[in-house]
Amino acid sequence: MMSIRNDIRLACAAVCGLTGAFVQADDQHLVSPADMRETVTVENVRVDGTQVTGTIVNNTSRHLANPQFVVRHNWIWANEYRPGPDSPGWADFATVPQTLEPHQRADFSVQASRAAPERDDGHIVTWANVLEVVASK
Repeated sequence: MMSIRNDIRLACAAVCGLTGAFVQADDQHLVSPADMRETVTVENVRVDGTQVTGTIVNNTSRHLANPQFVVRHNWIWANEYRPGPDSPGWADFATVPQTLEPHQRADFSVQASRAAPERDDGHIVTWANVLEVVASK
């Protein structure tokens, strides 16, 4: 059920990005994917076992509520010219359940859904970015 909900959110975000649309209620709006990089960034992503930590930065003069983000664990093949048949990369989704004040930085911590595989044909590179956030005055 959670996977379907996340797929629907990604599809909605993609549609909003194509149309430049946003959802507005009173003085709040869902930040469009096109404006996301200027609005909120993720820095200092670190992995310790299955614990992923980092910092979310509000780059605006507005309040940002409940940033939802994706943590991607990308598999990098040791030989990109001859990759194997199964890429063990995956993605985790999380929400920072707080409102970020203008220009505030907030640390986050997410438990990865699994540990990186121990293989000699490549390695995992982990990064994160915000998918959805609501801005208000």
